[in-house]
Amino acid sequence: MRSSGGLQVTAVSEVELTDEQQLAVDRRDGAMLLAAGAGSGKTGVLVERFVRDVVAENSTPIAIDEILAITFTRAAAAEMRGRIRKRLGECGRTDLTAGVESAWLMTIDAFCARVLRNDAVLAGVDPSFEVLEDEVAGLSLRHQAWDETIAGLFADAERRERLIGILAATEEEDLRDSVLSIYSRLRSAGQSEPRMPEPREADVDGYRAELLRLAELTREALEGAGDGKSVIAARQSAAACIEELAAGAPLPAPDVIRGWKFAKRGAALSGPPATDFHDAITALPTEIANEAMRERVLLLDDLLAAFGAAYREAKKLRGALDYADLELGARDLLRDNPPVAAFYREKFKRVMIDEFQDTNALQLQIFETLGVENIFMVGDELQSIYGFRDADIDVFRTRSKSHAASGELELLSINFRSDREIVAFINAGFGPMHGDGYQPLMPATGEGVVEIEMPSGPGEAAVELLLCDEAWAKADELPDGFKDGLPGGIDDDDAAEALMIAQRIRELCDGGECEPGDVAILVRQGAPIRGLLAALQRAGIAAVATSTKGWWERPEVADLIAYLRVLANGEDEDALLAVLASPLCGVSPDTLALLAYERRGDGDGLNAAFSRAVASEGNGPAAEISEQQRELLRRCSELLGEEREAAAWDGPGRLLERAIAATGFDALVARGFDGPAALLRVRRLVRMAHHFEARESSGLRAFVDQLARRVEVDDRVSDAPPGSASGAVQVMTMHAAKGLQFPVVVLAALGRKTKSAGPSVLVEDDRIGVRLRDDAAVSNRLFDFAELDDERKERELAEVKRLLHVAMTRAERRLILSGAVNLEGDWFKDQSVGRPPLVWIGALLLDSERYSGTEGCPPELADALVEVAAGGWRAPLRVRLNRPGPGSQLDLALIDSDPGPGGSGEPSGSPEVVTASADEEASLALTLSYSSLATYKACGYRWYLKNVLRLPDRDRPSGAGGGDARARGQVAHALLERADLSSAAALPTDEQILASAAANDLDADSAMIERLRGYVGAILAGPLRERLERSRREISFSLPLDATAPASPMLTGIIDALDIAPGLPALVVDYKTDAVRESDDLDAKVANNYGVQRALYALAVLRGSEVESVEVVHLFLERPDAPVKAVFGREEIPELERQLRDAADGLLAARYPVAAQPWKGLCGDCPGRGGLCPVPPELADRSSPTSA
Repeated sequence: MRSSGGLQVTAVSEVELTDEQQLAVDRRDGAMLLAAGAGSGKTGVLVERFVRDVVAENSTPIAIDEILAITFTRAAAAEMRGRIRKRLGECGRTDLTAGVESAWLMTIDAFCARVLRNDAVLAGVDPSFEVLEDEVAGLSLRHQAWDETIAGLFADAERRERLIGILAATEEEDLRDSVLSIYSRLRSAGQSEPRMPEPREADVDGYRAELLRLAELTREALEGAGDGKSVIAARQSAAACIEELAAGAPLPAPDVIRGWKFAKRGAALSGPPATDFHDAITALPTEIANEAMRERVLLLDDLLAAFGAAYREAKKLRGALDYADLELGARDLLRDNPPVAAFYREKFKRVMIDEFQDTNALQLQIFETLGVENIFMVGDELQSIYGFRDADIDVFRTRSKSHAASGELELLSINFRSDREIVAFINAGFGPMHGDGYQPLMPATGEGVVEIEMPSGPGEAAVELLLCDEAWAKADELPDGFKDGLPGGIDDDDAAEALMIAQRIRELCDGGECEPGDVAILVRQGAPIRGLLAALQRAGIAAVATSTKGWWERPEVADLIAYLRVLANGEDEDALLAVLASPLCGVSPDTLALLAYERRGDGDGLNAAFSRAVASEGNGPAAEISEQQRELLRRCSELLGEEREAAAWDGPGRLLERAIAATGFDALVARGFDGPAALLRVRRLVRMAHHFEARESSGLRAFVDQLARRVEVDDRVSDAPPGSASGAVQVMTMHAAKGLQFPVVVLAALGRKTKSAGPSVLVEDDRIGVRLRDDAAVSNRLFDFAELDDERKERELAEVKRLLHVAMTRAERRLILSGAVNLEGDWFKDQSVGRPPLVWIGALLLDSERYSGTEGCPPELADALVEVAAGGWRAPLRVRLNRPGPGSQLDLALIDSDPGPGGSGEPSGSPEVVTASADEEASLALTLSYSSLATYKACGYRWYLKNVLRLPDRDRPSGAGGGDARARGQVAHALLERADLSSAAALPTDEQILASAAANDLDADSAMIERLRGYVGAILAGPLRERLERSRREISFSLPLDATAPASPMLTGIIDALDIAPGLPALVVDYKTDAVRESDDLDAKVANNYGVQRALYALAVLRGSEVESVEVVHLFLERPDAPVKAVFGREEIPELERQLRDAADGLLAARYPVAAQPWKGLCGDCPGRGGLCPVPPELADRSSPTSA
């Protein structure tokens, strides 16, 4: 043992472990639950246990495939594989590294899929089943099943009336979401075919008798209580109740009963029996409603069962299983077939489960059915944040108690991630809110409980709270230029918060404390982030959004979606307004204002105002629109008219491409502040549209609806081009940040309310509750709803608190909290449903009298230090007040100034994008893809006919070839883009291949199916599989040909697979489906045919990331054993740029030469064939470029 900075460590094969970690590694026999706090090195412990088991210097080693290791995500599995291989190398056991590839190291879903495929007959499943991984496809399938369920129940005369009754009393969409949520949650609890509990029998007579009894007791108790107004009212209520509920009297109407309520003021009315009487007055109308609605509520069980049957049938037709099917199927297979369970029990000598706090009851049943005694579970109760995905924290809590009682619970408490001041602040400020069971994080300095002395000035504190005053929204006068560059419609207080955050990051960057790439801004799901991104851009700070909300809110994405919405629904005026304001039309704000006035004045809508402006009709406000602006409106009107007709037969991808080409939208977007990233987003949306076209035949409206569902299910689409986030502020959700760490973390929008309205149907064990519309019945909270809803709110609030713990523990050196509140009001006292986190955060950290109320927040508090202390921990907190008026902390001059030396506005390694001047606006930058350059190289004249004259391809003559090859390539790329490349993956089924082939007009016979399946098999068996598994796939990029020229052509492309891993050259893989022979020189083929592509891909990664080198691999799927590789370093960037300039030179000079070697494959479908092109037919029809 030796000491290191106050921390006891043990040297083990070059790995230093704390005493806690050493104990967790050494105790490898029997069961253990390791409660590992944030940043405590739990992954290292898992890796070390794995390595020591397979190396086992002092005991019998365990084979790699005798260990089952379950991780939460595929990325975590890939990371752990890499760390295990590295550790084995350090131990001198490189002979074992190859076995890591086939290790049972995977997610629980991958494990279940593997178990089911191994015993498909016993499990009763098709071994070639598809896993329903696409959340959007899954949601569509569930909605389809719901619609079929409703239709089926309506067709049943016996149940139709009850169904109409329940639908009339609820919102159908809310009812659907509630039933689907219950279905999911009950399956995660282990129910294969979920059923609703039966609502209890209503007891109106019992409630009536109890209310009468309490009324009599209350009247007697109040006889000597005086003549106060409240007492008199209560006496009158009791008397009315006794009279109305007398024996034999009919039950009064619920409104009459509710009229007996009284104010519970004064000593006589603040306790029993008066309070019980008051509560019983409320309870009786609810019980009357329960009796009236019970038969309808019973129908919910029929709904759930029928939905389950319809959903199972929909999956069966698709040949798919969802994640719950995998887990239920594996549980049942192991439970009902003892020999199968015995096989795995004997096979696995060790079971390790990571992120155990996110396990649910069904997953626990799988592990219990396995019955492996040597099971090691790692988790942290405070990092359980996936309740919305049916994770059950009670599973972790129950196991923790049982393992603690048997001496099988160990702790990892030392935090290696955050500085001691941040650790002290988290413990002092937020430990109390987690209750007596809170396990404090301990600083890595080994000093135990920390008391941080108050610094000499506010700027020295490592933790800050930026309080934005909602008074910005009521300010009489805002500073000049306050909202410059911010999105339209953003609230004033949201704008002020976003600008203050941008200002603070600028201060830190200009002061040299950090760079933009060191900063992460974290928000809760659903928080709008357009303002944050725009404020950072205004401050000259590069930023990327790695959350869906930011991606969908980006202007270029929103504009194109609005365009599709207008084509799909001509009455969508919100979408039309967005299109008119976008670069697709580009009219001025004054024109938009005149159209708005025209719409208001006439009252017949924006469409009519738009039509009058286009036709120069009327003398209203639109008559003031200039002729230049009117011409823009006419062009837009013509485009919409033509494309609305085309939408009847063309897919959304082609509609988008034509709109982009017709308006120069991509060139305009490329000139913006984050042009390359914006163009990437445009290309990504177009790719989504084409992908939809390939899989669906339901048209534009369906695609627009699917996009809406993508937002709903939070399909995470990254904002960042390859590697570019390394030099930019990252804006992401708190959930997405789990497992990450950053030098500076900002928690933004903490003043926004949380979601408060829960499902309309709640189920827990044998209890059921239903919430009806307010006007639907005498009471709208039936059966156990009130109790269940309170429990739901309590669970959700606890999860929000844990989520903030996760978010705060991402910070290494500095933590900033930010939110907007009403500083002039009693914001601390807000007890509303869904109150903002900042309310209870403020109560934990601040003096409510000083920081609220009309007399609170004196000027000296504008930038002040506060001491936060609890449980022996003490830490300083800097509090800054962002208020309008004199002395405001918001400094627009700083935000709008040029960034200092430490605050570069561009990601490190990224090219500068210069906005064009007004004089250059008429000259749009040319956008060139690799395929465009390749087409030009093959035949400049054909490029001219297609891209300048926009002539369509001719029908391909018989024997021209190439059609099937292109379609085969498209199918292969589609399969590889979606393929599971894990070591346990199965090959694509015939059905999957045929569906993809049909979408690409490829008639695939059995030989073609095997050929395509062989492509995926070649990857799974090849040396690149592991890096391809963790790679990002189908990555769009753009970069200027000349980074110094404002109007430089933009080069674009799509990388098939990209992996950027620490310590390795970046890897770019491009799949090729060319027909090649064993004798072909593939190196020469790539150099001659794909040299420009190789240079472009290498330059894109080197410019767009901080990697020192990139390996570009062309992988010919017909020859997977012979990848063609080339490595490029940063010193080769000038040469790569020269190669690309040379390739584009003729095209930029408008030289369009005819092909030097025409042949049938090139000329077969050329627009100029047979007239425009001077090439004689005998050359155009040659079978090869070199034939006579």
